[in-house]
Amino acid sequence: SYSFCTLLVKMIDEVTILHKGGLVLWRHGYSVVKGNPVSQLVKTVLLEDRSGDTSFVHDAYKVEWILENELELIFVVVYQHLLALNYISDLLDAVKVSFINHYKAALVSRSFLRDPLSFVDAASGFTDEFKILLKTVEAASEELRAKSRKTRQSSPAREDAAAGDEPAPAEGGSPVTERTLSGKAAMIAKMKAKKEQGMTRKSSSKATAKKAPPKKVARAWNSPDSGATGDSPFIPAEDDPSEAPAVEPTHDPVANPSDLDGWAKPEEKRSRFTTFLRDRFGNREIDEQDLDTILPSLRDTMTAKNVAQEIADSLCNSVRAELTGKKVANFTSLSQHIKDSLTASLLRILSPKKDVNILRDVAKAKEQGRPYTIAFCGVNGVGKSTNLSKIAYWLRGNGLSVLIAACDTFRSGAVEQLKVHSGRIGVPVFDKGYAKDAAEVAKDGIYKAKKEGFDVVLIDTAGRMQDNEPLMRSLSKLIHINKPDLVLFVGEALVGNDGIDQLKKFNYSLVKHTPPGDIPRGIDGIVLTKFDTIDDKVGAAVSMVYQSGQPIVFVGVGQDYQDLRTLNPKVVVSSILD
Repeated sequence: SYSFCTLLVKMIDEVTILHKGGLVLWRHGYSVVKGNPVSQLVKTVLLEDRSGDTSFVHDAYKVEWILENELELIFVVVYQHLLALNYISDLLDAVKVSFINHYKAALVSRSFLRDPLSFVDAASGFTDEFKILLKTVEAASEELRAKSRKTRQSSPAREDAAAGDEPAPAEGGSPVTERTLSGKAAMIAKMKAKKEQGMTRKSSSKATAKKAPPKKVARAWNSPDSGATGDSPFIPAEDDPSEAPAVEPTHDPVANPSDLDGWAKPEEKRSRFTTFLRDRFGNREIDEQDLDTILPSLRDTMTAKNVAQEIADSLCNSVRAELTGKKVANFTSLSQHIKDSLTASLLRILSPKKDVNILRDVAKAKEQGRPYTIAFCGVNGVGKSTNLSKIAYWLRGNGLSVLIAACDTFRSGAVEQLKVHSGRIGVPVFDKGYAKDAAEVAKDGIYKAKKEGFDVVLIDTAGRMQDNEPLMRSLSKLIHINKPDLVLFVGEALVGNDGIDQLKKFNYSLVKHTPPGDIPRGIDGIVLTKFDTIDDKVGAAVSMVYQSGQPIVFVGVGQDYQDLRTLNPKVVVSSILD
């Protein structure tokens, strides 16, 4: 049989503590982790302003993390996503408190940034402390699971009595109180208390219908709204609460984070005058009440400007995660500070993460003796053919020869429509009529372009709804056979939430239908049409980029061929928040 430590090794793959600047301060691994999920966390979550989430799955791994905003630290745990490890959040909290207590002077002074190697060397001694924390938290979790199993196996008679039971005494007959517990044990006790309160509420649901609940006594160790009573298994009920023994706060470095400043007190809602003063004066720390006061109005502003509801919620959660616990300087408006943080987040989202420079890439393709190819896809009626023609006109204006491949062999009149556009802008069209295999038409068009020396091939595809499986499979086939240099999704700036669904399903279908052995290929960029018709309701741009992680390459701003623009993120963000 495996030892306890061996089981732990199998459960957690890696624990990492890093600074937001990218410096890894401490790391402990139990196995070889493939694909570097911590780097993926930074790239796809933190840099994409999704830090309002607390976990994500990358390949075979699940990654959970917490932030320490004031010290700009990130605490990360990586484990196999098939495992249900319900103690990870408690482990992260304990590691956070213990690590900060051990190295507080260097972390607060930022001296580790001046001499990172010395700090990393010193922090290597944290490994032994971590192993103790891991065993402690795992033991507490196992005890809770055992209690849960016992509760489920208990008889109906015991269930009826559960609502009025007194807490079980500790060994020797004396009640267990938090006063008698050390820091590590106190952490375990709090975990058990929370879980047992939930189990008691479930198991006593039938009993409460038969008998009145026992008289409740206000507890002395936490806020009154969490549902715990004087019957807690860790604080004995007293006839006179005033005679209950005083509970001293613990400062053990591995205790629950709330222990560091004493037991939590009931949080009172601030008056308008207090909120006004906090908004304008004082070197203060941003807390949940501050964010609850300001973020809802910013979220409503975003949704009113056509940002999808789920995207607006996610952005606000990300700002909340980044600002909670941070200090604001004297005479700095708190509401403006939070708005500035959201503005910076929106700008980061809309700023391209990859450089899509079509003219430069066309030049590289010419050096390789081949045409540069762009495939256009999207739903019916969004203006694919029109905006393809605008891009052809723009390319021709930059001195490049362009061939349009008419691969919409499904919709009647599609080829004729392209020929009308091509006659106006002086760009030839390659077509093979209707009811043909679109992938083969594109292949023949690219071959013709290479043979005749064209610089660029623009591939027009049939409009299709995102749920049409046969047509989505056909599109995927066209992409994977011809391997275009750029795949552009054409969507309307008007559509809002429906545009998110279209983009998500198009990208998913392209990846899903990848032939065996091929590299999965999705959407590379976005063309947003009818941008001139939406006034200041420009939120679809944010929603689409946030959902796909791909840049907006062009926006259509009119009916003429020259009405094509690149996106200015500052103008879009200003339109959303002002």
